Amino acid sequence: MKKLILTCILSLSLLVASSPVSALESKTTSVTLSSGKKAVTYVLFHPSEPLELKPVLAHNKVGLTEELAKMAQRNQAVAAINGTFFNPYDTKDLQPLGALAINQRMEHFRGGPVALGITQQNELWFDATKSIAIRGSINGSEVWPHNWYAWFINHAPTSQDEIVIFTPSYRSAQLDFPQFSFVVVNDGKVTSISKNKATIPAKGFVIAYGSNPTNQDQLQRFQVGDTVSYQVVYPDGIGSPQHLLSAGPKLVTNGKISLDSAGFTEDKITKNPGQRSFIGMKADQTILFGTVSNVTMKELAQLVIKLGLTEAMNLDGGASSGLYYNGKYLTKPGRLLSNSLVLVKKEKIQAPAIQVMINGVPQRYDQRSTSAI
Repeated sequence: MKKLILTCILSLSLLVASSPVSALESKTTSVTLSSGKKAVTYVLFHPSEPLELKPVLAHNKVGLTEELAKMAQRNQAVAAINGTFFNPYDTKDLQPLGALAINQRMEHFRGGPVALGITQQNELWFDATKSIAIRGSINGSEVWPHNWYAWFINHAPTSQDEIVIFTPSYRSAQLDFPQFSFVVVNDGKVTSISKNKATIPAKGFVIAYGSNPTNQDQLQRFQVGDTVSYQVVYPDGIGSPQHLLSAGPKLVTNGKISLDSAGFTEDKITKNPGQRSFIGMKADQTILFGTVSNVTMKELAQLVIKLGLTEAMNLDGGASSGLYYNGKYLTKPGRLLSNSLVLVKKEKIQAPAIQVMINGVPQRYDQRSTSAI
């Protein structure tokens, strides 16, 4: 009798373990709005699936561009969508907007109203990008006069007021910003302090200080040989995300339209209809990302609610809008992109072997019949 019960329990456990979860798939459907029917194409998956959603940079550098399909293929992605805004009109710029972190490392930080955080479990959260800060220490202390801070990461400065950190992910290792001072940190130690030009070390970073007098007090805290580090600080209660991407505006919060165009002034974003891309999640954590043409931002918010999303954010759009799935374009972008979000397969983790003992004797089971041999 005990053996029969044990066999039944084992059979049930195997059945539960092999139960399928929601499948990764793409869909194209028509959504009716007050302005008419709109065709939307999207990819959806559940966080419980062996997949990982993360941002990637063109050629793994800030300030370069690449075809969306190439970024997807290089990362062996099953799906991909364009990421945040960038400046495509100046080949000397091409820098993205907002925060972009990959594997807990901030690759770019400047501007952007809304940050999309992705946890290790593929759960999404949204918060204001401005609530993120960059804080540094000297010789292990974060207390004055050994503390320091930076404004941005890997974004070319536009004024002498700025303090910017540059890492090897920046498009060029050679920095040339007139009137700036540079603290070069290699292997955790300050190796040089110079003006006008510097080289980013392969195993370190550079802190660039504009000539504004308010920056000089902080700059003078560094000495060659000091141990220096920094960290990205997120709001209380959020923790450090595995990945991060800023864009905006936020479309939906708690199942209701929460459209806020703060930070965006161009009519093509705030008023006019156009090609759009979005990402969001349902109440059961299912994640959707997709594209839709000829809608205003308000219509996009209405549309994603009809798709069942309780949280959603707009991504870059227009000629940048693109969706890739299963080796081909569902929506082809009209330009090369600075960054994207890719969905990649996780390596399968082999489940540990189950050993059953009855009266001290190990048993072997055929999992197809779950009967003792």
